[in-house]
Amino acid sequence: MKDILHISDLHISTSEKYGFSPQKVESVLNVLLQDIKQLEGSQNIIVDTIFFTGDIVCSGKKGEYKLFENIFLAPLLSALNLNAKDFYFVPGNHDVKRSSIDRFESAYRESASVEEINKLCKDIQNCTEKSIRLNDFNQFKKKWDDNKENILFKGGLFTTYKIDT
Repeated sequence: MKDILHISDLHISTSEKYGFSPQKVESVLNVLLQDIKQLEGSQNIIVDTIFFTGDIVCSGKKGEYKLFENIFLAPLLSALNLNAKDFYFVPGNHDVKRSSIDRFESAYRESASVEEINKLCKDIQNCTEKSIRLNDFNQFKKKWDDNKENILFKGGLFTTYKIDT
């Protein structure tokens, strides 16, 4: 059976005003690693998979993903002796670059029918249409998914993996 570490809502930020600063993230990581080591000793739990389910970063910007990789993810994977194939993630609303909503998208959202929006979602999933707000997230995701051999389906909105227990 897998020993899964589930994390969410880190909200790492390059801004002084919003989200978790790099210093706070490093503190969270240190406490997390202490807790994991305690579980290893007291309950023989050896984390072998990490799921990060949303809000990795604060505003979906490329620099925030780089910061997340450097000061949280790489040290976490290293400390747990894991690699990219052991790390899975799902974007949250903060992982999408909300500032990329332009006036055309804004107007479309207000006037489009449910059928039109459903068609747009299908087109994004089938990769015949793109959401520019997901560009930075998708570049980050691609880097981590490139060497995974357990991808069953990869689309514009979701990826399905086979994870053996």
